[in-house]
Formats: sequence, structure tokens, C-alpha cells
Amino acid sequence: LIKYQKDINDNLFYAELRKEVKDYFSKHKKKNYGNWFMVTKTIFIFLLFFGSYALLISNSFSPTITLLLGIICGVSTILIVFNIAHDASHNCLFQNRKLNKILTYSFDLVGGNAYVWDILHNQIHHAYVNVAEIDPDRYQPAPYIRVSTSDPFKPYHRYQHLYATALYLTHSIYHIFMKDFEVFRILPTKSY
Repeated sequence: LIKYQKDINDNLFYAELRKEVKDYFSKHKKKNYGNWFMVTKTIFIFLLFFGSYALLISNSFSPTITLLLGIICGVSTILIVFNIAHDASHNCLFQNRKLNKILTYSFDLVGGNAYVWDILHNQIHHAYVNVAEIDPDRYQPAPYIRVSTSDPFKPYHRYQHLYATALYLTHSIYHIFMKDFEVFRILPTKSY
């Protein structure tokens, strides 16, 4: 693993960065954690997920409505990951750290693994953002999205702005069915 050299300037930079962030929130009279809007959004997303799931398993609708409910359930799953679990794992969804910890487990609710997420995202990715051979978020089973100039350029990358959103929407399938198993060495992998 890459080790950064200790430097007195690192501590000064970190202290200055934290001060600027604190000043920004102070100046704009904002809290550095979620507000009433975040609470409302979190409740709405959970209602959307559980409601669409309950209606889906009731098996009471036409194929068209069932497909629509499946799409709503799928989108709400993505919203749970990006808007609830991710923010809670950074302790910025709510001021209450215990509530954030509980909501981090919404990863597990939708098929992910909060423990693996903490290691790969919070501990490794944020320490080594886009560092080749280290950052686990750079490794994909089919690297159709180029996130760094150190990644080899392929002709289709010039169109990634057109297809990246669709790929990211299906990325959770990779996490659920492959990445967690790679981390626990059940499936082979070239990273971590």
C-alpha cells in the first residue's frame, strides 16, 4: 500500500482545509449535516422503496404496472445507496452519529454490505482518490468509463458522457454480485 511521508505541511494543510470548510458553513449559515429537507427526502425514499416493493410482491397488478413498480423499486434502491447510506456513512446525513450508523446499514437492506463499503470507500478510496492500483472505485469489470489520465484511452471513451449515467445506474449489480465476493476472496480479483 502507498504510504505518504509525514510532513508538517500536511497537518497545516488539513487544519487550514477544516477551517475553511467551517468558515464556509458559518458564513452561509448552513449546518454541516442534514436539515429538515434531508429528513423529508430520507423518509420519502424509504416510503418509495418499501411501498413499491410491497405492491410488487402483492402480485395484484398487470404486467405493465408491475414493470413500472419494478422500475420505481430499482430507482429507489439507487437513491437509498447514494442519498442515504453513502451520506450516513460519512456522518453527514444527521447530527446524531448513532442514527447515521444505523442508516449506513441501508446498504445491507438493498443487497450491499456496509462493512465492505466502509473499508473500500471511506478508508481506502478517500485516502487514495484515483491513485492507480490502489483506489478500489477505479476498478470495474468492464472499464468503459475513464476517470483518470493514467487510465488507457479507448476510442469509446470520447462518448462516455452519453452512456456513463446508464452504467453507473447498473453499477450496484456489480457490487452486489461480484465486488463484495472479491473483497472476501471468494472470487478472484486484481485489486485490494
